[in-house]
Amino acid sequence: MARMHAPMQEGIQHSNPDVAFVLGMIPHHQAAIDMAQIQLQYGKDPANRKLAEEITSAQRHEIEEMKAWLAARGIKVAN
Repeated sequence: MARMHAPMQEGIQHSNPDVAFVLGMIPHHQAAIDMAQIQLQYGKDPANRKLAEEITSAQRHEIEEMKAWLAARGIKVAN
């Protein structure tokens, strides 16, 4: 979670509120993926494992959509 805060705070400082939203959401979504991966690595509960798989898939897709939105506006995002 600590890895999320600095990039998220940096992103939301952008002068354009739409861009700030997207730049803040990318690290937020990545943190959800990171948490889900920990669940998949160590968790045993089948329902939680299924949820973690769904979160990982959905969040990756949304991150790609947000990066494409930024790219269409000439805004580069670190990977």
